[in-house]
Amino acid sequence: MRLMLEGTIMKATLLPVYFPQEKTERFETQLERLRTLLGEVAEFLPPQPIDAPAPKCDAVVFPEIVGEAYRRTEDFRRLPLPFLIATSEFGTLSMWDWEVINFLKVHNLPALAPYNLEQARLYCRMLAMRGTLRGGKFLVFQDNPGDGFQPEIFKSFFWWGEGCTQAIEEKFGLTIERRSLKKLGSDALAIPDSTALDEW
Repeated sequence: MRLMLEGTIMKATLLPVYFPQEKTERFETQLERLRTLLGEVAEFLPPQPIDAPAPKCDAVVFPEIVGEAYRRTEDFRRLPLPFLIATSEFGTLSMWDWEVINFLKVHNLPALAPYNLEQARLYCRMLAMRGTLRGGKFLVFQDNPGDGFQPEIFKSFFWWGEGCTQAIEEKFGLTIERRSLKKLGSDALAIPDSTALDEW
């Protein structure tokens, strides 16, 4: 698992992908732009065609999206999700890309399509964090989730349920471990002040 060191920025590992039948000089130019625009938050693997086996990465980036995309749904499915579409000189999606993005969405192939450069950088930071969480453990201290003045309302919220826990574990590749908050409190109270002060 990658660790964030103080003062350093985690970088997303992005795989640039192109369409073999329609690879253009524009792809190379745009990829160089993205290396400059997103270099602080992303590392770029060597580019490869959409039908090649993908190495381990945080996301696939498309510096250029072309009409061939409509004939490549099976190749898209074999790629690691999500797809970052950053085809404009500003590190954002080009207005012409909406058609392809909607096509992918209809085929359950979600794409990240930034509206501005800061959003593109934010996506990269999020992807890097997701990569860091994968294989990790999230520790939760709670005894009776949703309990309170109106438990019949709050206990029905999705985020207290097992379905939410499973969705988080699957989405981020981490394990959620629950422990008792009451036991944590009683364990803490059992520590003599002198021992706590010595440790401090």
